Amino acid sequence: MQPVILFLKSIFSDTKDYNLTLLDNATFEYLLSAGLGPLLNHYTEKTSSYVKSPYRNTLKSSKFTSQVLIGNHIETLLDIIKTDREVTRNIVLLKGISTATRLYPEPYMRIMGDVDIFINEANLKQLKLNCIELGYIQKSAEELPHSFYEKIHHDMPFYNPENGVCVEIHHLLFPPSSAISSDDIFSSENIQKHSHDGIFNNEKIKYLEVEYELAYICAHLVVEHNWHKGLIRLVDMLYLLYYSNDGFSWNKLIDCIRKSPLSAAYLYLVLSFFKKYNLVNIPVNVLSDLYRSQSRFNKLNVY
Repeated sequence: MQPVILFLKSIFSDTKDYNLTLLDNATFEYLLSAGLGPLLNHYTEKTSSYVKSPYRNTLKSSKFTSQVLIGNHIETLLDIIKTDREVTRNIVLLKGISTATRLYPEPYMRIMGDVDIFINEANLKQLKLNCIELGYIQKSAEELPHSFYEKIHHDMPFYNPENGVCVEIHHLLFPPSSAISSDDIFSSENIQKHSHDGIFNNEKIKYLEVEYELAYICAHLVVEHNWHKGLIRLVDMLYLLYYSNDGFSWNKLIDCIRKSPLSAAYLYLVLSFFKKYNLVNIPVNVLSDLYRSQSRFNKLNVY
């Protein structure tokens, strides 16, 4: 655990001096499989430990592979954006494609499985038609029927046959059957309220406000309950806290979740973890406000 925590701290120390000799083989493989290879390469490639490291070639390979793969993801997104700007300017970027394009040093450093986007109900049908006209194919990797996707928060993924990228078009942030979907914060009204115009590659696009996106990524991390895959989501959250161009407002975060006790519980859990390992300087009142806003955790069952 300690070498991973030290690496997370090095990302936000404004230096690129993480010592690769701190990593044993098992920890290195863990970071690589969790999607942090390109980031590890970025923050170590100018150190003396990198030159002599047995991991150097693997890290270089991770960088080059990610540049190609994430380049395909971005190309796919741009193809969709350019189809009908009156519709696509309402797309809100989610998850990896959001943090990659506005927070990471370079987009390729944020590995992602697919492109996640949200569109309001008014533009959903047209956006799906746009993807079909581009030649995208609706395809379920698990061979699930269309009826399955009628019950969740996104359509059957749209598959790009040219580069293998999948696009998930969300009309909700969580499945209606999920307990978190009933939290006021994630209502369709609040998604619109907490998104704002942005520019990506000279194209108009929307992003979630950083405070709102922090709550969303945190909830997704806990609901998914995959702490291995979730490591990169922790990094996303740290980037939102450290590198937001708009600045991060703790007061706005508290206002976001005031009527959302489950989201407050999830934020309390993860931010308590950040505080325990001194990853973020969190004002005292923030954790106390979150604690009072939730009922899931107490001092005996939280980090």
